[in-house]
Amino acid sequence: LQAVAVKAAHVGEVGSAHVISALVEQVRAASLMAFAEALGVGAGIGVSRAALRDWCMEEGLLGPAIASLAEGSARVTGRSFEALVHNLGLLETLSRDNGLVPPLGGLVTDMWRQAQGALGPQRDIEEVEKWIAGAIRIPSGPAGEA
Repeated sequence: LQAVAVKAAHVGEVGSAHVISALVEQVRAASLMAFAEALGVGAGIGVSRAALRDWCMEEGLLGPAIASLAEGSARVTGRSFEALVHNLGLLETLSRDNGLVPPLGGLVTDMWRQAQGALGPQRDIEEVEKWIAGAIRIPSGPAGEA
């Protein structure tokens, strides 16, 4: 396994790595939604995207993938968007099958499914950000832009 993997570690029974991958996707999806919402709220009250991004980076709240949203360079297109929604659904099913009801996980999954349904065949994080901003009725984009 180490010959073909970037990172190899024993994480539990067969299938555990797939579950961990889905859990990481949930954290990433929730973080992306929260940061996109913060960008929209910030824009609505005059805070620049760069200032919010830099502050969050200093606080250790953002990884490079999420920080790139504020720079306008984040892309989640085609298959990766579909895979994200699929993994969130998988985690939702696993949770339900084990008698767990994670409220934030359910909310995140619902929001990504709504975004998937509302956006066209080519999706990217910038479109998701604008969709979130529209959903909460605040302007998106740099401060001062609608």
